[in-house]
Amino acid sequence: MSGSSNQVAARELLAARKCYPPEALRRIEVAFLQYARLREPMRSEHPFQRPNWFFPGLDSAPWPDPGLVPALAQIEAQSEAICQELRTVLAQMDAVSTWNDGTPHHGSWQSLVLRYGSAPVPRAERLAPITCSVINALPGIGEMAMLSIIGPGTHIRAHCGLHNFRWTAHLGVVVPKGDCAFRVADETRPWIEQRCLLFDDSFEHEAWNRTEGQRAVLLFDLWHPGLTTIEREILDRIANSLASLRSRVDTA
Repeated sequence: MSGSSNQVAARELLAARKCYPPEALRRIEVAFLQYARLREPMRSEHPFQRPNWFFPGLDSAPWPDPGLVPALAQIEAQSEAICQELRTVLAQMDAVSTWNDGTPHHGSWQSLVLRYGSAPVPRAERLAPITCSVINALPGIGEMAMLSIIGPGTHIRAHCGLHNFRWTAHLGVVVPKGDCAFRVADETRPWIEQRCLLFDDSFEHEAWNRTEGQRAVLLFDLWHPGLTTIEREILDRIANSLASLRSRVDTA
């Protein structure tokens, strides 16, 4: 976390102290202090789980139970319309752009960002209005949603996400036949068109497309259901404030 990011998070936590009792803030303050390197880092008991920001007291599993997340059933119920719309976007290759958030990879990785914090992304809403409407209305929706496309021969190398307080879902949009799959911890699963995969990206994970086709998924993150309402509100405010510091997304 950079100095400016630390300042944003600290400001939000100081504001929260004026509104909430100390016990309601205990876990989030412990997590922030270790992330800011103001206390000894916490470690997961899971060898594959190595986030920079470890939030204490949350259940951890590489592949969480999808039944814990009602949003997945809502997405799959509307997956035919979503996938049809996103395939139309894919046919307009000028609609997508190279994705580079620092994740190690080789090959082609492109995206169309559909949600970024709580701010609307007008360009995405013009290109994919059905998908944006469904995503933004999901219960427990987090900070980021995007159409993520990896080309033939692409490998997103093994890495861990920054934190463990959100889970990530992939809805298969275009999945080529062949060796195209996703590993989280020590288990590998394939994508399936119009079906969701739910995983915790604080565990080591990697993806590859060793086919001659294009793979596209609708990627979106969701708040961990073990967070309290207060914790989620504060983390959401921090995420929205941090989004204003970044310049990765064209929201015009």
